[in-house]
Amino acid sequence: MAGRKVLAPLRRWGSELWATCLERLVRQDPQDVRRRCAAAAHYCHQAKAALADDGERLPELLQRATEHLEVVLRASNNIHQLHGVLCQAVGPRLFYEMPELTARYMRRIGFDHECLEEFDTRSEFEERATPYHIANALAVLKAAGCHGAAKELFDEAVGLEWRGHRPIRWRAVQQ
Repeated sequence: MAGRKVLAPLRRWGSELWATCLERLVRQDPQDVRRRCAAAAHYCHQAKAALADDGERLPELLQRATEHLEVVLRASNNIHQLHGVLCQAVGPRLFYEMPELTARYMRRIGFDHECLEEFDTRSEFEERATPYHIANALAVLKAAGCHGAAKELFDEAVGLEWRGHRPIRWRAVQQ
């Protein structure tokens, strides 16, 4: 236990040095999604550690991560990359710390053409990516108290038309 306390300042210094390096690389090419993903992952990792500690640095770390995550979301059309960032960098421990951003990632993935095509290839008794991701986004928003955003997403989901049909037949946002 004492060793951890002795090494903590050294780890923090190393982490801050790495963050400085990542920020410098991002400044060289602000649209480089791969570097933005690395920076977001770094800040998310630090934020998870801050959650376990006193949480004093949590708001700053979440802000830094959010800046990079927003750029990635705007710049990437690769849903597999977005899913990887959401699952590996952000992870469930931070979903509720940044619920609206998390929901926007899930929405983007769920409404992607690749996911929507599952309405053609899977029956209503099989798991389909679109309802799965939208339901998860709704769960995060509702649990975080973002009821207005949840209602908007719900309305968008039930209003979705795919090949002349409305495949999502949910009745209430509370379900």
